[in-house]
Amino acid sequence: ALYYKTPKHPSEKEWSTVMRISNFMRLLFENKLSVDEIRLSNERYDIVTNATHDLIWDWNLETNELYRDPRGLQKVYGFSSNEPIKTIHEWLNHIHPEDHKKVQDIIFQILNAKDETSFDIEYRFKREDGTYAWIYDRGYILRKEDGKAYRMIGAAQDITERKKLQEELQNYQKA
Repeated sequence: ALYYKTPKHPSEKEWSTVMRISNFMRLLFENKLSVDEIRLSNERYDIVTNATHDLIWDWNLETNELYRDPRGLQKVYGFSSNEPIKTIHEWLNHIHPEDHKKVQDIIFQILNAKDETSFDIEYRFKREDGTYAWIYDRGYILRKEDGKAYRMIGAAQDITERKKLQEELQNYQKA
């Protein structure tokens, strides 16, 4: 509100100042709401990554940037840092030799398909300590209107114990 000693209307300059302040206050308020929404979204993400034993990953195919959440990276791939496997080629070098071609073919097939939106695969992955873990990996592919994939988001899970139990059961049934 503007108050004067005598009744009058604000000048063009005063009115312009009031409008700029009003717009600035609106932007501040909208920014506060956006920050609150981002904070809530990040909080949900953190809760999900803590609640699951999965590794959440996000691969930007246009920049070839591959994000993996640090907690899942340690739990599933056994790496303390993403650096040694930060690119798809470095990651593929850790796939067991017997599974390498299958995994590479599935990735190539998914990227070149026009209508597939999801995949899942099991493979063995060489951890930082040199041991192999069985991994169940699944993902969702985001595509442009022309069908070209531009992003993949997914989750990987260490299923080594399950695979060991399956093998023991099979051996027991054979005996």
